Amino acid sequence: MWKVGCVLCFCMLLNACGFQLNSAHHAFPSSFQYVYINGSDVPHSTIPPSLEVTLESNQITCVDNGTEAKYFINIRSDRHLSRQVGAGASQETRKYILSIVLFFDITDKSGEKIYGPTTVTASKIHYVYSGQVFGNNQEEETLYRSLNEDVIQKIVFALGSEELNAALHPVKS
Repeated sequence: MWKVGCVLCFCMLLNACGFQLNSAHHAFPSSFQYVYINGSDVPHSTIPPSLEVTLESNQITCVDNGTEAKYFINIRSDRHLSRQVGAGASQETRKYILSIVLFFDITDKSGEKIYGPTTVTASKIHYVYSGQVFGNNQEEETLYRSLNEDVIQKIVFALGSEELNAALHPVKS
């Protein structure tokens, strides 16, 4: 019985200090609806469809054609970079930094720029072992998928920013 009391006391203390679990949902400006994700500059990128899924799960309506959109998220560039930064003494192990650099902006229906251009980046270290080529390629693909998720989360945070909210609702003097 005392264990239950301790757990309840601990929960009340957490609640009293304002602790909250992070939610998967983000707060977006209320007028930020009917969004078209324009990936025409990056036709082979996996970011636009993944971003659409993420936004839809956060109650942002993504439309399939630009005529229905109020706002356009324009993915301007999506570069995957790999740079060797070191090697082991025997040259059997190499260290690479894998990065994704993405540029995007937001325009309204008339094409007027509302937000951006903004750069979003994500990087991870990748070790390549000369004797395991197949495993290294799979690991690199996995790391790039993880980097895609990181980039999408950074875009989502930018979309929930005060800066975007101020751009959507300018104060008139």
